[in-house]
Amino acid sequence: MSDSICDLIACGTDTIFRFKPDWTSRPTMEITTGRELVQYDKATMRYRNLTDKISWNVKMKFFNLTKANEYDILQYFISHRGMVNKFWLPVRWNYFSLYNSIVSGSKTFIPADSSFEYIAKCTERIFILLKNGDMLTRQILEQNLIPSPVEYTVKTAFDRNIAQIDIDILGKLILCRFDQDELQFNYISTELSELDLSFKELGQEYISQ
Repeated sequence: MSDSICDLIACGTDTIFRFKPDWTSRPTMEITTGRELVQYDKATMRYRNLTDKISWNVKMKFFNLTKANEYDILQYFISHRGMVNKFWLPVRWNYFSLYNSIVSGSKTFIPADSSFEYIAKCTERIFILLKNGDMLTRQILEQNLIPSPVEYTVKTAFDRNIAQIDIDILGKLILCRFDQDELQFNYISTELSELDLSFKELGQEYISQ
């Protein structure tokens, strides 16, 4: 078929970072939290969380086989003015799997991994990368904790039947910006180069469609 990119534009962009990382170096993720020190008169000092919208810092390595690959990443970086403009980043490893198949026209899906419920805030987006290369994106609207397993409702109905055997990656799609204001290519040869990129999730900028 083709890509089915839905439920993204409310956050100000529907641009997706589609470059594939170097899988010989696993991407890393760190959680960013914010706290402030608070003390009232005649009271003990304590920490108070600044927000419950915890953000991820993601780092990936990219291996450029040609000058064309290198140019495409450079142009993407320039077009987003480095750290200025936001975009969507697929978390590209096999994060979750389906408990059962998705039926065309359905607005629900059930992940096989129970840990999915701990990251679902019902504002974020998921992506499904199929083995034929098609990508689907949807916003999670709500979760139904009873009965088990947990069922999730998305805003836009799925436009095709999807079985677990059809899926390459099912993961979280995060809204982010580049977390660096310059690129540094490490050249292995005149053609081959490596590049490390850092991304900062914008945890407080998710908007429901």
